[in-house]
Amino acid sequence: MKPSRSAPESRRLLLLANPGAGRHEDDPISKAIQTLEEAGYNCTQRAPAGVEELVDAAASGRRDYDIVVIAGGDGTVHAALPGLIGDGAPVGILPLGTANDLARTLGIPTEPAEAAAVIAAGHSRRIDVSRFNGDYFINVAHVGVGARAKQKVTTERKQRWRALSYPLSLLETLWNYRPFRVRITVDGETRRFWAVHVAIGNGRYSGGGVPVSEEADIADGLMDICCVRATDSWRLLRAAVTVMRGTAGAKEVWRATGKRMELHTRRRHRITADGETAGHTPATFTIQPGAITVIIPEGDTDAA
Repeated sequence: MKPSRSAPESRRLLLLANPGAGRHEDDPISKAIQTLEEAGYNCTQRAPAGVEELVDAAASGRRDYDIVVIAGGDGTVHAALPGLIGDGAPVGILPLGTANDLARTLGIPTEPAEAAAVIAAGHSRRIDVSRFNGDYFINVAHVGVGARAKQKVTTERKQRWRALSYPLSLLETLWNYRPFRVRITVDGETRRFWAVHVAIGNGRYSGGGVPVSEEADIADGLMDICCVRATDSWRLLRAAVTVMRGTAGAKEVWRATGKRMELHTRRRHRITADGETAGHTPATFTIQPGAITVIIPEGDTDAA
């Protein structure tokens, strides 16, 4: 699908900002608004007080404005998802978080003025959203090491290591993590593993640039699953390197793609989605193709 260019007559833009986003920079939102206003947009800025208010503002904004911009990190986009799905104004992303994995997947620059310039250009594309047990996510869901590592990513560690905080926590957790038994069903075909890590991706990246697969596409109507099987510590280290590169090559790493995935474990295991704790196994994952219209760089069809 080719990206399209939006050309709203009124050029009214609603910017929904998360004041607690992970970036520490001198007034990045003002820089972005300046760029947008210079491009001819009439900007309205709001800072919703909580998730419910954010969802309501996003949903109403997509009815009443020509563009709705989410300013914050991946967690802010995740929280706003129910208000972004379906027909309405396209969604711009102003990445102000620590990892900014959705922006990375979409090819959106992390410098505020450059990201605002992409939004101002207005080239859009429809992308997929995933669901599990009724909740939406847009990047990646984790079980096992990935979910446990998220607990180690403290605010202090984010401030010190920024995008490296999650990969470092993943390696730290992997070394001593106990394997678990998992039954994975992808489009009706079932496999069983002793595993330490399972990731189900709609987007290409999570955790500050760790790919689920180098071939993952957020607009192909499919999810990608990556399962790291239990083995000795040194082979696990090799598998971890393979996972972080998103490539094949380690027999300890099993990958598949599909439209419906089911995870069953003997004991309940925590699931994180887009970096947020979102539930426990068992879980069923489905894909909702073309659920959101997002603004991407012109000609960057490979990114989405």
